[in-house]
Amino acid sequence: MANRSYDAVVIGGGPGGYSCAIRLGQLKQKVACVEKEEVGGVCLNWGCIPSKALIAASHLYEKAQHGATMGIKVSNIELDVNAMQDWKGGIVKKLTGGVRGLLKGNGAELIAGTALVTGPNTIEVTSAEGKKETIEAKAIVLATGSSTIEIPAFKFAKGVIGAKEAVSLREVPKRMLVIGGGVIGLELGCVYQKLGSVITVVEMTPTLLPGTDPDCTAVVERRMVKLGAKIFKSAKAMGYETQKDGSLAVRIEVGGKQETIETDCVLVAVGMRPNSKGLGLEKVGVKIDERGFVPTDKFGRTSVPSIYAIGDVSGPPLLAHKASKEAEIVAEVIAGHKAAKDWVAIAAATFTDPEIASVGTKRFRSTQLT
Repeated sequence: MANRSYDAVVIGGGPGGYSCAIRLGQLKQKVACVEKEEVGGVCLNWGCIPSKALIAASHLYEKAQHGATMGIKVSNIELDVNAMQDWKGGIVKKLTGGVRGLLKGNGAELIAGTALVTGPNTIEVTSAEGKKETIEAKAIVLATGSSTIEIPAFKFAKGVIGAKEAVSLREVPKRMLVIGGGVIGLELGCVYQKLGSVITVVEMTPTLLPGTDPDCTAVVERRMVKLGAKIFKSAKAMGYETQKDGSLAVRIEVGGKQETIETDCVLVAVGMRPNSKGLGLEKVGVKIDERGFVPTDKFGRTSVPSIYAIGDVSGPPLLAHKASKEAEIVAEVIAGHKAAKDWVAIAAATFTDPEIASVGTKRFRSTQLT
């Protein structure tokens, strides 16, 4: 027997999950949002928001250093990384607190715990203390997002980090090697380059920012190289050894040859994978594709009609605003309104230096349920 029952339960409190729960509340649905960590998901806690805060700070630091060319002279410029991180943390705290307020203000109940789907209309929530509770809902919305991909030869350890750790560094490494020349790798690489790191980028494909117009990526590459970066394309990071002084000797393969690059920090930024495992989806008949995404129809429904999926877990592009729009559509469908996905084009932005804006859908592989 269920301990509690709702019209809808949303699993995940990121931009898709909290937006869906808020909209369901506005549509007078009895709704709960289950989150095992902090509301806001990747975007608010260690993705979009903190990275853009650091990007803004790094731009300002660079401008202050070179303001004399515009007749603006600033002397005794000092970088206080601890203060910068505290400032960034304050922004994150304010926004996540705001999300909690919006959920409460719109009648959505926030439940802390890890969810397991046990049936078409039931989930089991386990609290941090291990207490289990069965919850019943007419509709279940999967909004579990995605996680950083960890590669076997570069397991996260001292000196080897992912994006989550990269936005929280309280010391600027003298040298940083970035594995992956995609959006995350180049955005964070540009931050630390402006803050003083010597950057090396190792990208497996022939171009940086795969899927982006090469004329645009060429401008970003020239800018990074001008500021001292070394870029290796069609290259593979093979492994590393920790030196006596704590530095890392990274072995890469490029052009059929191997070479070793010494660095103080390795940032692994090879992409994100959907959080579809461990939810019990296969047992209840929810289809998952070969990449781990949960295909949906134009209404956001999975192969089990009472279970919906939105955001990163439902397929690319892995963008917060795409998740929020899907959240709105699914909430309206659940509430009995006419709504459906009909993407004409999806806008995106890459916050490198210079920034790149794009719009379109062709480069994203479909996860449409057939």
